[in-house]
Amino acid sequence: MAVRQLAELTQNCSLLIGSRLGRPMLSREIVCGLPADAILIGIGGGSLAEDAVQTAIARGMRVLRLDMRAGLSGQVMTVLESKELWEKVMGRGTLGGVPVVAGGELGERGTVVVDSISTPAKVLSVADGKGGLLDEAAAIPYRDRIDSVSREILRRRIEG
Repeated sequence: MAVRQLAELTQNCSLLIGSRLGRPMLSREIVCGLPADAILIGIGGGSLAEDAVQTAIARGMRVLRLDMRAGLSGQVMTVLESKELWEKVMGRGTLGGVPVVAGGELGERGTVVVDSISTPAKVLSVADGKGGLLDEAAAIPYRDRIDSVSREILRRRIEG
């Protein structure tokens, strides 16, 4: 597409994104046709021509580039949360003599599901043996297991 055609197509844009890595498509001519309150965003190095950036700044436009730090920070947090889930929340054990699971670990039907295997604070439900949870009515036959686990959780809290 010719620069002149692109300039005509973008003349009323309030946001324009350049995403052609290393080959700028957004030129000075295009920027001159944009409204003064338009925002230019460059995705990747070299997606905005230097004269386009200079013109946009001179006209008082906001000129931005994608900043990967926010995404990287999010990735790091996800890895740390996954590590904690794997090491502290997820697992299989017993509480009050009753089999329990937590954090996505599958249990046989009747296994009590708690919120954390290392520091359980509450009973969530009862495993259905297929990766899901029993509803309240279906969990009634396991009430004694739920009560035993709940008592053990309470005992641990009291004893600290």
